[in-house]
Amino acid sequence: SMKGKPLDDAKAAAKVFIERARPDDRIAIVTFNSVVTRVADFTHDKGELAQAIDGLSAEGETAVYDGLFESLNAGQNQTGRHQNLILLSDGADTASKISGESAVELAGKSNIPVSVITLQSSEFDPKLLAEIADRSNGRLVNILSSEALVELYDSLASELHNRYQIAFTSRANKAKADVKVETIVGGERLQTTTHLKNLPVRPSPIKEKPKITVVQDRLSGISNLWLAAGLGFAAAFLVVLLLADLLKPSKNTLGSQLKYYDQIKGREVSSSEKLEASKAYKSLIEAIKQVSAKYDFADYAQAKLEQAGLPVRPNEYIAMHLLTVVSLSFATILLTSSLFKTFLVIAATVILPMLVIQVMIGRRNKEFDEQLPESLDLLASSMRGGFGLQQAIVSAGEEAKPPMGQELKRVANQTQMGMPLESSLRKMAERIGNKSYKSVVLAIAIHQETGGNLAEILDSLAESLRQRQTVYRQIKALTAEGRLSAIILFVLPFIEALMLFYFNPDYMMTLVTTAPGILMLMASITLMFFGGLWFRKITNIEY
Repeated sequence: SMKGKPLDDAKAAAKVFIERARPDDRIAIVTFNSVVTRVADFTHDKGELAQAIDGLSAEGETAVYDGLFESLNAGQNQTGRHQNLILLSDGADTASKISGESAVELAGKSNIPVSVITLQSSEFDPKLLAEIADRSNGRLVNILSSEALVELYDSLASELHNRYQIAFTSRANKAKADVKVETIVGGERLQTTTHLKNLPVRPSPIKEKPKITVVQDRLSGISNLWLAAGLGFAAAFLVVLLLADLLKPSKNTLGSQLKYYDQIKGREVSSSEKLEASKAYKSLIEAIKQVSAKYDFADYAQAKLEQAGLPVRPNEYIAMHLLTVVSLSFATILLTSSLFKTFLVIAATVILPMLVIQVMIGRRNKEFDEQLPESLDLLASSMRGGFGLQQAIVSAGEEAKPPMGQELKRVANQTQMGMPLESSLRKMAERIGNKSYKSVVLAIAIHQETGGNLAEILDSLAESLRQRQTVYRQIKALTAEGRLSAIILFVLPFIEALMLFYFNPDYMMTLVTTAPGILMLMASITLMFFGGLWFRKITNIEY
């Protein structure tokens, strides 16, 4: 099918290509009809190559894939040189021993770009040839007439002589990547993007470095390494001082003992351990006291800590929380040099302790609900035995388990120190924040004004509370499916995000490195927040 003018034009085009070759270029010529022949091995002798071209004739069938196989094998043996292969064919393969799929696979494995030139004819079938060009990072050019071959080969020679090979080691541990190349030539900026496939997946060289080297690399960007180390030591020292003061508290005044009696009573401190806190720690606590008093942080923190049953003073908790945020965020910025990760750590260390305290408050409140009916039975039994209300509270405090026992003991101690019983009970209700107990205090206050049989009143309250707990358990069982669905729907996106960050970090980094991604992330978190409130509203039934 190449007889006559097509073959003559192909010979002329090949000779033009050879003439454009540079002195250090080496060219080989492989022909194929029914068989494959290497008519010229790699050489820079233009006369030898032109003579090989002149001796070509058109006859036999078309073994395109066998010719490609022979050419790629010839190129693989030429190490240390950048290879290019130009394949010219005017029809479909009719005589190859290897299949087209094998030829495509071989082209994909080789590092030789294949530029395929197809001359349209009656047997024209570019499907597999196009795939060969694509898999080898080459290209396919289809021409309608052999007259365009001379100009095409001339442009190919010019293109190859002005081609640069850029090599880099990708840290993206995946088989596909989009590479953007930007070039400045004569003041003009040229930019293109290439999609690479079938990349070898290798472990990142950064992961092979020891951890200490990575930390040193992070610290190398800081102007004064000694200053960074000193700040880290200072933060750790303040944390140690704080913990030491928690374990060895200083002397307390009578007022503070009365205010935090139930918290301090649980600490057994020997006389040798009653040491004065350091001046630096005293200054920190004093500064926190002034700020918390100005903005009412201390009262809020005290109320939450008492409801959670934590034996910690408000200023101690604020100092511990603040130092934890500072030390962990400082360590994060040193180890990762990432502001985004540091902000995440700061947000986590600010919010998580508050959430933990809130969970502890909820659990303690639930324990009060479960112990309250039994405590009311103890009070009623003691009053039937001849005790007054105050003596009955002392007896119930000894019999009841924590936390109810501790709170009743505190009420008894406050009453013994001169506080009216009604005020002590009201303060206990404010301290624990339990709605059921507030109703008990209200009933006792009404009884103090109107009189009557308090034991019967307490029995009725205990029976009512038990019925309320029965209804609560029924509601909890009926809404279990909805609450579980809410938990799954809330947690599942975060689990999927973590998995995608692990398996394809570049794909997920778009969410935190681009403006549209950040907006989508913020919108998703906002919608999840309102969805969580909605689920909580429809599953939290008041009774």
